[in-house]
Amino acid sequence: MGLFAREEVTILDTPYGMFTSNGLWFHVREDDVRTYAADVLEHVSLETLVAYAWRWMHSPQTLAVWLLPVLLVALGPVAAFACMLGAYLGGKAFCPALVSWKAMGALHVLNQPVIQGLFYVVALSYLAAGDQLAAVGTGLAGFVLLRWGLLRWATDPIVRMLWRGLYRLPVADQVLRAVIVRAARHYGASLEQIDQMLGDIIRHWTARADDMDDVRPPPDTPPHESSSS
Repeated sequence: MGLFAREEVTILDTPYGMFTSNGLWFHVREDDVRTYAADVLEHVSLETLVAYAWRWMHSPQTLAVWLLPVLLVALGPVAAFACMLGAYLGGKAFCPALVSWKAMGALHVLNQPVIQGLFYVVALSYLAAGDQLAAVGTGLAGFVLLRWGLLRWATDPIVRMLWRGLYRLPVADQVLRAVIVRAARHYGASLEQIDQMLGDIIRHWTARADDMDDVRPPPDTPPHESSSS
């Protein structure tokens, strides 16, 4: 077994789109993606693209995990937590528009629980040695809130409001399409068919809106998360 956990992804294709084992729901069928992204899929698998979409959607959490200990060393506990929260919310709001193919490898490393845990042990030990017990407690609480997804759960209503005003597509679809476009540019693949994916997602999403109200998606993808206009 390697040091880093692997991102195993299984895709379930349904009439309502693709459901994935990492908790994402895409309003586009697997066959359609394979058609639109045929040139890209000659270089990278669809499972990898989906894994990268999940990785990018969780990048604000990864950023916040690494940022909090640094802020605790530089600022007081309250200011550090407030800055971390602001960075998290800002990252969640704008990350779908800022997908970076080059950052995917670094995110995979930075999101590893073992590496994050070691970083917190070192940082909190340093704070404890300076008798900054409030900062240590804030760091532990922040780590639990972020790693267990409690902060995501608490802030999702705010984030979904921001997404509705910022994006035309459901956010999971927005990120997957952006990942495919970045991959096409990285490998020099054609973008012509990928451009058609936008209209197809919107048509599927709109045509099935009433039916989707009766479908319960995975926990990480609430139905009304995708009601951006």
